[in-house]
Amino acid sequence: MKTQATPKLKSGLPFATIMLLVAIGMMCWGLSMIVDAGNNTGWPTTQGVVISASVDKEIRTWTNSSGIRTQRTVYVPRIAYRYTVNGQEYTSTTIGYSTSEVRSGINSGEYAPGKPITVYYNPEDPSDAVLVTGFSGSVFAPCVLGLFFGFFSIVLIVQELRKRRRATKSLQASQDPRQPGFG
Repeated sequence: MKTQATPKLKSGLPFATIMLLVAIGMMCWGLSMIVDAGNNTGWPTTQGVVISASVDKEIRTWTNSSGIRTQRTVYVPRIAYRYTVNGQEYTSTTIGYSTSEVRSGINSGEYAPGKPITVYYNPEDPSDAVLVTGFSGSVFAPCVLGLFFGFFSIVLIVQELRKRRRATKSLQASQDPRQPGFG
C-alpha cells in the first residue's frame, strides 16, 4: 500500500496571515482615531490658561524591513493648561489630532504661559479636553496603511493558496496510475 506524499513547499502563508492581522489592527486603530476626532468637533468650550508650553526637538529612529536605520528630527509640541468647568478645575496636556497648529502657536508666543486659551471639553467627562478639534491628515494614515497592507496580504494569501493547489494537482497527476509513463 502506497502512502501519498504531500508536497513540501516553502510557505509564505504564515507571514501573509500575520500581515493581514496587523493590517486589521491598524484599520481598527485608525477608525477609532477618526471617530474620536469626529466626536470632539461638537464639544463645548471654556476659557483656559496656559501653564507651560514648549516645542521639543526629538530624533526618532526607524528601522525598515531591510534592517536599514534612518533618523529623522521631529518637533513635538508640549503644552499644559488649566481650565474650569462647572466650578471644577482641571489640567490637561492633550492637544488633539492636529498638532502643527499648536506647534506654530507655541513658536509665535500665542501659547505663552499665562495666556488665555480656548479649551474644548467633553461634556460627559470634562477631564477629557483638547485644544484643537476635528481631523488632520495624520488621523487617516493608520487606515490607509492598514488598507494597503490588507490588500497586499490578501494578494499574497491568494497566490499562496493557488500555488498549493497547483502543487497538489501536479502531485496527484504524477501518482495517477492511468497516466502514461507510470510504472
